[in-house]
Amino acid sequence: MSIAILIALAVLWHIPKLTQSGRQQATPVAATANNSSSSPVESSPSATTNAHQPGSQESAEIRQKPAETITAEQRQALAHQLSENFRKQDLEISVIAADMNNDTLVLSSDLFKETGSRTTAMRELRAQWQDLLCKAGFKTVSLTESGVFSSLHDFALQCPKTAQDRSNLAASLENDFQSFGKGTTVFVTGADNEVLSSVMTSDDFKIAGNRAFLFELMKKKGTVRLFCSSGFKEFRVYYFTKDSKPSRFPLNCSFSD
Repeated sequence: MSIAILIALAVLWHIPKLTQSGRQQATPVAATANNSSSSPVESSPSATTNAHQPGSQESAEIRQKPAETITAEQRQALAHQLSENFRKQDLEISVIAADMNNDTLVLSSDLFKETGSRTTAMRELRAQWQDLLCKAGFKTVSLTESGVFSSLHDFALQCPKTAQDRSNLAASLENDFQSFGKGTTVFVTGADNEVLSSVMTSDDFKIAGNRAFLFELMKKKGTVRLFCSSGFKEFRVYYFTKDSKPSRFPLNCSFSD
């Protein structure tokens, strides 16, 4: 592995200390190439000095906020700060936040030309950096070579789902039911939207046994796995109105189908 890759990974190791202050534009900031022949051991200390620079408190504040409260402008500022960090290490890596809501972090460099280099970079990123990216609201990391026509290599971040994600899923399920002519209401409750509920208007669900059968069918179809992956803890089925007594099904997310 090249010295440049090793230094880049050292920078990634200390990204959680970066500041996200400022409101810079989405202009990639590339660095000057480092042609030094110094060893990785000699290079690493210089790459770690940013851990002691001012601004780490603001990055810590990102960790404490729900992801849905972080703005697109803050994600762009964090990407800009990362570009600056690479520039200070004389690495030709430009970084921008892209897509409609700035939720894709794009790193561009010829260092990512080889599959092995991209794999190594993503492995270290997931181990040391993913928590901050998830807290900042990023969904995807894209690695690409320098150049306008270079291919993007997308890597989905394995972020825990947010309360807003669960609310969005409930709305999507309700739309699906209504598209089939079913007058079903789907909603979320709980301090963190962790309870998913449906109000079924068909007389078939007047009987508790049929509501239990619906839940078992959803387990077999893999729907309950979707609920678990979204962070739901319980599924409730009401008959006709929210004021009725629901059938409650705790989600045992360690089950196997």
